[in-house]
Amino acid sequence: MTANSNATGNLWSFLGKIFILSAAISVSIKYLGPSLHLPVIHGVALALVLSPTLIMSVLLAFRARQT
Repeated sequence: MTANSNATGNLWSFLGKIFILSAAISVSIKYLGPSLHLPVIHGVALALVLSPTLIMSVLLAFRARQT
């Protein structure tokens, strides 16, 4: 196995983990969100919509600093 194919394998593995984590966050928002009984205001809706993107960007930035 060459170094290039190993790097490609690691990339696909990492992207797969990101996809699964993102899907888990989305499912938790969809099914657990209604049980939170949050007030109906724009700020709460905006925070819930943007939280997966913010969480993923923080995780990706943290990983980029490690390498």
